[in-house]
Amino acid sequence: MIWRIPSLTFDVSPNSLSAVSPKLVVNMDGLDIITAIDVCITKRKSDVQMDGYRRGFKEFEALSNKVWTWAAASFLFYLPFEFNFAQVFDEFVNAIKWIKVVHCLKRDPFPPNAPLPSDIRIIFKEARIELEDDPFENLLQMSHELKEDEVYECERRRQMLSERLLALKKSNPLMPQARIDELFVLLQEKNSAIYVERWNKAGNIKRPLFVSKWVDFELRVFADPYLHGSEKCVQLIQEFDPLSMYPRGGLSFSTLWGRGMEFDFGEWTVNFRDYPIPYLLTKDMHFFGIVVGAEEFEEGGRSLRECLVPLPQPWETHIIERNMSPLKFYYDMQCESAEYSATYGPCWEPCLSMVSLMWNNISAPSRDPSIPLPFWDKMRFLLHGRFSWLSSKVVTTMLASPDPYNTTETVEICWDEFGLDWMLGEIRIRCGLRVFMRTASRYDDSRILFLPDLKLRVLLDWICSGDPHDHHSVTLCAPHRLPHYSTDHDSYRAFRSSSLDLSLTFDVAAGAGNGDTGDRLPHVLLYANTFRCLEFLINTLTMKNRNVRKGCLFGTSSYPKPQLGKHFGKVNVSLNFPKFYITYWMSHSSDYGFRVISDGLNLMAAMKLSVQAASEQGITRRRSYVWTPQHVSATLWGTKVHVYSQGHAPSVDGTSNDEATFLLGVSRVSYIRENSQGHDSSQHRLTVHDLKGSWTAQNRDACISIADGVHRAHLLRRILSNDALKILKLHMEEESQPSGNPQMTDGTNSAQDQGSDPRGHRRGYSMSDQNQSLLTQLIGEASTKLVAHCEQATDLPTDSLLGALQCTLDDVRLINWQIDLLNSQVVLKGCERAGFILITAARASVTQKVHRCVWRNGQLLGKKSWSAIISGMQYFAPISNPDGKEMKPFRWLTKEVIEEKAPTGAVGDPYLHPYIGAGDAVGGVVDAKETSEELQLQRIVSRCSCEIYFCYFSEELKTDAIEETGVPKVEQERGIGGEETGVDCVTLKHNMLEATSNSEQYEMVVDIVNNLVLFVDPKKKELAERRRKLRFACQMTDMKEMRERIIEQQCELREIVSVVRSLERQLFYLDTQSNGNVDEQKRRDIVEEMEDIKAKQLEVSDKLAIYISCYKQRQVDAARAIVFRNLEEEDGVAAVCFEDCIWNLTESDGQISIAQIQIRNFLYTRTMRIDNSGEHLFEVGTIRVTNLLPDTMYRDTLHRSALLSYISIVIMNSH
Repeated sequence: MIWRIPSLTFDVSPNSLSAVSPKLVVNMDGLDIITAIDVCITKRKSDVQMDGYRRGFKEFEALSNKVWTWAAASFLFYLPFEFNFAQVFDEFVNAIKWIKVVHCLKRDPFPPNAPLPSDIRIIFKEARIELEDDPFENLLQMSHELKEDEVYECERRRQMLSERLLALKKSNPLMPQARIDELFVLLQEKNSAIYVERWNKAGNIKRPLFVSKWVDFELRVFADPYLHGSEKCVQLIQEFDPLSMYPRGGLSFSTLWGRGMEFDFGEWTVNFRDYPIPYLLTKDMHFFGIVVGAEEFEEGGRSLRECLVPLPQPWETHIIERNMSPLKFYYDMQCESAEYSATYGPCWEPCLSMVSLMWNNISAPSRDPSIPLPFWDKMRFLLHGRFSWLSSKVVTTMLASPDPYNTTETVEICWDEFGLDWMLGEIRIRCGLRVFMRTASRYDDSRILFLPDLKLRVLLDWICSGDPHDHHSVTLCAPHRLPHYSTDHDSYRAFRSSSLDLSLTFDVAAGAGNGDTGDRLPHVLLYANTFRCLEFLINTLTMKNRNVRKGCLFGTSSYPKPQLGKHFGKVNVSLNFPKFYITYWMSHSSDYGFRVISDGLNLMAAMKLSVQAASEQGITRRRSYVWTPQHVSATLWGTKVHVYSQGHAPSVDGTSNDEATFLLGVSRVSYIRENSQGHDSSQHRLTVHDLKGSWTAQNRDACISIADGVHRAHLLRRILSNDALKILKLHMEEESQPSGNPQMTDGTNSAQDQGSDPRGHRRGYSMSDQNQSLLTQLIGEASTKLVAHCEQATDLPTDSLLGALQCTLDDVRLINWQIDLLNSQVVLKGCERAGFILITAARASVTQKVHRCVWRNGQLLGKKSWSAIISGMQYFAPISNPDGKEMKPFRWLTKEVIEEKAPTGAVGDPYLHPYIGAGDAVGGVVDAKETSEELQLQRIVSRCSCEIYFCYFSEELKTDAIEETGVPKVEQERGIGGEETGVDCVTLKHNMLEATSNSEQYEMVVDIVNNLVLFVDPKKKELAERRRKLRFACQMTDMKEMRERIIEQQCELREIVSVVRSLERQLFYLDTQSNGNVDEQKRRDIVEEMEDIKAKQLEVSDKLAIYISCYKQRQVDAARAIVFRNLEEEDGVAAVCFEDCIWNLTESDGQISIAQIQIRNFLYTRTMRIDNSGEHLFEVGTIRVTNLLPDTMYRDTLHRSALLSYISIVIMNSH
C-alpha cells in the first residue's frame, strides 16, 4: 500500500493544526484505489459550527469538544474487476496489530472518566464509489451495439446502391443483371470489411458496473460524556434493543463506542451499468441520532481466528489473533428528505448479483464455515433500534418489462407526505398513496389507485428454532475451533429464520381537502388494458433469473440465493376503507363501463404459502409455491353499482345518483370464505341486506358489452398461455355411477363392459388419436331404431322439471357459493312501455354447486348449477298512466312493506298504515305519503314463494381439476324421450300465485318478458353457427395436425398482438413528441389500421379457442370407455311452472275486477337447439275463467265439467 501526494503544506498554531495537499492517491498492489482532490485535514480545540450542531442533541452534557475535520473537493473509491480490496485491507490491519503486539501497546479500558475522544467532521463536495464491470461483459455490450448500428448502416448502403442502379438503368437499359448481382456481392464484402474495421477501432470501452455518487456530502460525529463509558453504552444498548434478552452476566466487547451522528448530502444517485433509469435518487437528505457500535468477544476464544504476518529473514512468521464477531449497531435515528426515488425490476437481478459478488472483495465474507445468512437475517443480526423517516415525496417504481433499458413499461407508486417509523418487528407508515401505470400507449400516466390518507402497519414475526430476537447467543466459530460433535455446523442455527409470518393492516381515511368530493375520495380506475399491464408486471416479477458467476468454475459457493417472496409462511391482511369508488372502462375511448360506489369496506384475510415439490420419474423439478387462503371475511356498506354506455356518462365528482344508469345497490354485504370442501358446507358465504336492482334495456346492453370484453380478454390470455398444449394425465374415476341416478335408463351394459380397460382405472391412457373416426360413428348410427311416442300430461308437472332434477342430483363435488338475500327488491323496465315491475322478496337463498363432469355427444363438459329459494315474494306495478307520458322515477319500497309479518287480528296494527285497507292482499295499493303526484304502486302478485334452478355446462374444462378428480364413467345411451343430459336449463317454479292486472299492466309485462327475460344476444347465433362448423372440421383432423395448427395459430395471434402494441406505441410517440403539431391524417391511418388488426385478432382468437378446446377434448376422449351419443343437439331448456294460480283482470284503476282465471298445474317449456330451431310446450291441468262483471248471465265462462269421472269436458259460455 502506497500513499502518494504531490505536495504537503503544514500549518501549526496553538489552537489548530492543518495539513493541505492538492491530491492524495492510495495505491494498492500497483492500482490507484482511492483518489482525493484538494485534501485538507484540520484539528481544532473547538469549532463554532460543530458547537451549534451539538446543541441539537438535548441529552449531551458538554458544550464543546476538540474537532478533526477532513475535507476534500472530490473523493473517488475505484475498485477494479476481481481486485481483492478486503484482502489488502486485512493485511494492513494485521500489520498494525502486529506493531501493537511488538511494542506491547494494550487497549485502554473504557471508564467514564477517560479522556473524551475528538469529534469528527468529514466534508466532500463530491464522493463516488465505482465498481468496474467484467471486461468480457463490456466486450459483449460493445459488440451488440456495433452490430445493431451496422444493421442500419448496411440497409442504408443497400438502399443507396439500389437508387443509383435504378437511375443508371434509366440511362443504360441494357445493363446486364449479372453486373448488378456482382455489385451487390461486392457491397456485402465491403460491409464485412467495414464491420471489421469498426471493431478494431472501437477498442475496449470501460463501463462501471456500479456507481454511487454523493453531492455535498457531510458527516458529523460527536463524542460526549453522556455516551462515554461501558456502563452508559450498555444502558443505551438495552434501551435501543429491549426485545433482546441481555445476558445477566453481561457481555465482553472487543469494540464499544457511542456517538451522536449527523449525515447530510444534497443529492445521492446510484446507477447500474448504462441503464437509463437510476436505481436510487435522493435529494436533500438529513440523518441525525445516536449510534452505539459494539463488537462482542467470546470469553472461550471460539471466535478468534489466527492471522499470519510474514516477516523477512531472519525473523519467523508471526501469528496474531483477531476477533470474528461482526460490529453490531444500536441506534435511534431520524431522517428527513425532500425527495426519494427508488426503482427495482427482476431484470436487474443479474446486475445486483454481480454487485454482490464484487462487494465481497470490499467486505470479505465471514470465515465461519456456516451457510451465509440471507439478507433479511443479516440485517436482523447487525441492526437493532428505531428508525424514523419523513419525506415530502417518495416514489418507488417497478419495472414491468424484462428489458432493463425499457423506460416506458413501469408501475409508479407515489407516497405523498411520507412518514415511516421502523421499530423492532414493526413498521408503521402514514402517507397519501397514488399508483400510476406508465406505458407507451394512450393509457400512459393513468392513475389506477388513489388513497388520500393511508396508515399501514406491518408486523414481522420471524419463525426460528430459538428466540428470533436473541442475537447475543450467536457466537461465530473459527474454522480450526469447531466443536468436535458438530457434523453440519451452523453458528446461526437457532437464529436463522425458516419463514416469516406477516401481518398487514391498511387503514384508509378520506382526504381532508374537500370533504366527500370525488377528487378526495379513495378510488380505483381500471381499463381492460390495465389488467394486461398488471399481468405483464406479475409475470415479470415472478420470472426466474439465471445465476451469475456461481459455482466451482468461478470459485464461489453454489448456495441458491433465497428470495423474500418465497420466505413467507402466513400472511394476515386487514383493510379498513372509508367511502370509495371503483371505475372500470373497456378502453380509453369507450363509453362502456361501470362504477362501484361504497360507503365503507372492512376486509380480513389469512393466507398461507405452501411448498409443493414435484418429482416425477426420477426428475426433480423446481419447487412450486402456492398461496392458499385460510380465511377471508369482508363487510361492505352502502354500495351502489352504475353501468355506463353511450349517452350515459358518470359525474365528475365520482358520485352518481342517475337512476338511468343504476344497476345494483345494497345497504350491507357480508362475505366469509372457509376452506371447507365438504358437501354440506359452502366455501363462499355471502349475506346481502336490502338489495336493490334495476334491469333495463340500457343496463342489459351495457352489461352484455362489458361481459363480452372481459371474456375476450380472459380468453386471449388463456389460449396464449403455455398450458394450452399441455398433455393431460387422466384417469378414470374410482367411484361408479349410482344406480338411482335419473340419467341412467334401461339398457345393457355390454358396451361399457367391453370398453373398460383391464389395466386399471388409475393408469394413464395414451394421448394418441385412438378415438373412433367420424365415418365409423355414422355407420354405427345407421342401425339405430327410431321410435316416436307420446303420453298424457302428468297431474303433477313438477315431477318433470329438468332444471330441478339436474340441480338436485347426487353428483355434487363442492358447494361453492351460498348467498342469502334479505329484503330484496328488483325493478324491471322494458323498452316499449313506460311502466315497470317492482319485485320484492323478504328472503332468498341462492346456492351454487359444482357437479361431476358429464358426457354429451362424446364430449366431456363441466357442470355447475345455481338454485334459489325465495320466500315472501311480491310483484308491484303502477296502476295506470292516463296521459301516456313518461312515468316519473319510481321509488323504492320501505322495509316494512317487504318483510314478512306474523298474522295478527288487531285492527290497529301499525303495519297496516301504509296500505289503503287492503293489507297484504293482491290488488292492494301502497299509499303515497309524500305528494299526490307520486306513482301509486299496486300489488299485482301477493306474497308467494318461488324456486329457481339454473344448470349450465361448459366446454372450457379446467385441466388441473380433471387431473385431480378423474374422468367420469360414460353413462349408457338414452333413447328417444329419455332425460336430457348436458343441456343448459333454467326452471322457474311457483307453488301458489294470486295475481291481478289491468290491460296496461299486462302489456307492460309482455314487453318486459320479450325484451328482458327472453332476450338473446343477436351475435350469439352467428358465433354459434361459426363455431359449430369449425368444430365439425376439427373432428376430421388427427391430433398431430391439430397440434401443428394450434402452434401456427398461436404464433399468428402473438404476431397480431405485437403489431397492435407497436401501433399503440406509434400513436403514443406521435402524440407526445409532436409538440402540439399532430399529423391528423397519419394518426387516422394508424387508428384505422389498428381497428382492422383488432378485428382480425378477434377472429383468430375465436378460431384458436375452438382448436384448443377440441384438442383437449380429444385427449379426454382417449380415457373414456365408450362413445356417448345423443340423437338431438339441444342447447338449452327453459321451464316455468306453478301449481295453482288465480289471476284477476281489472279495469284501468286496478280495483274493479272484470274476470278471474284459475289455472292449476301449469307448465311451460321452451326448448332451444343449436341450429336456432326450438319448440314451445304448454301443459295445463285445469283452467277456469269466471266473469266478474255485474248483472252477467253466465258466471263461469270457461271451466272443466266433472259430469263423468273418466271424461274431461270443457264448457265455454258466452252471451
